[in-house]
Amino acid sequence: MQLALISLLFLYSILLQGLTTVSGRNEVPKYNINTPLRVLLDKDLTEIKIKSVLNTLFIKEDGANRWTRFPGIVTIKLSRSAQRILVNQTPFESSAIYLRGGFQHTDPVQYENNFYRGALKITKTKKGLLMTNIIPVEEYLIGMIAGEMSPFWEMEALKAQVVAARTYAVYMITHPKHPLYDLEKGTSDQVYPGAQSEAETIKRAVKTTQGQLLTLNQNPVKPYYHSRCGGNTESANFVWKESKASNASSVPCPFCKKFPYNWKKRLKTHEFLGLLKLPFESLKPFKVALVNRSPSGRVKEIAVETDSQKHLINSDELRQLLGYAHVKSTRFDIKIEDDQVTFEGVGSGHGVGMCQWGAQFLAKKGKTYQEILSHYYPNYHVRQPVVSLNP
Repeated sequence: MQLALISLLFLYSILLQGLTTVSGRNEVPKYNINTPLRVLLDKDLTEIKIKSVLNTLFIKEDGANRWTRFPGIVTIKLSRSAQRILVNQTPFESSAIYLRGGFQHTDPVQYENNFYRGALKITKTKKGLLMTNIIPVEEYLIGMIAGEMSPFWEMEALKAQVVAARTYAVYMITHPKHPLYDLEKGTSDQVYPGAQSEAETIKRAVKTTQGQLLTLNQNPVKPYYHSRCGGNTESANFVWKESKASNASSVPCPFCKKFPYNWKKRLKTHEFLGLLKLPFESLKPFKVALVNRSPSGRVKEIAVETDSQKHLINSDELRQLLGYAHVKSTRFDIKIEDDQVTFEGVGSGHGVGMCQWGAQFLAKKGKTYQEILSHYYPNYHVRQPVVSLNP
């Protein structure tokens, strides 16, 4: 117990100093709520402009103890030989540097139109500069939640979103996407606008659920969530071939059964085939068949067929290629007529895990965040915070 407390205090001191270990966090064998998260902001860059809100930047090399004070605006790029990182033409020997926006790690820095607390880590790679935001999980949540749910929604819905998002982040810390980062800032993981999206309601939701996680057998899980399911949620096994029993549940959604959210999208046939990278002329004429629907009505694959060819395309890949804004879910039908492909569907998102509009509906009906989470994640348990959790 004493050793765990010493480790926790040491980790916290690292955070206050700017999150400065080799990987961007202290590589401890057990996770705790102050462990820094490494969020990919951008990569393959040739030049980066960073600005401090307080007009003072502090920069240090990876592994160094001393911070160097810089003006409030800097330009970072590689030297001509690509051997060194240059900050306003000042060379750094290390392959990575850290920046923070003031004396405290909470002082924000600006990159493009976004503001970030914690530290920015710039790493030299073979393809250019890679930038991550190194930030404690709880502070990350305050700047992230508004990217996924309105801060004006019901408090119990916000709390449910916070617990799901925190658990996702913790899972990614122990199952990182890449050696240099745990997750990305966009829709492939969790939308993270940064410090400018902070709100008092979100701060309260984070604080009142601090450290709480969704677990299975005492371990953090990877909880998915989406906008609107269309009536029933879907199993991760059907969407992404995940075979874990914990992801197998499909549950009804009271809100989406009443308000299913219908959508329609039309594409010219040559545009449709072009986005799918299929040869238009050689496939004309063609037909499209829906292959394998789930019990909730979602399409597993589509088959684009001619007399001599057949192309199978996973429906999740189809959404990615055609655009998530165009094909809003995998619960759809397809019609081909008058040189046009028409999608008609229900819901928005992949349909796995918590339906966010459903969570808002249940919160308005008086359900607590624990009850909301239990409804959408019936196999998981909300675990209260402890000093450390086994990864």
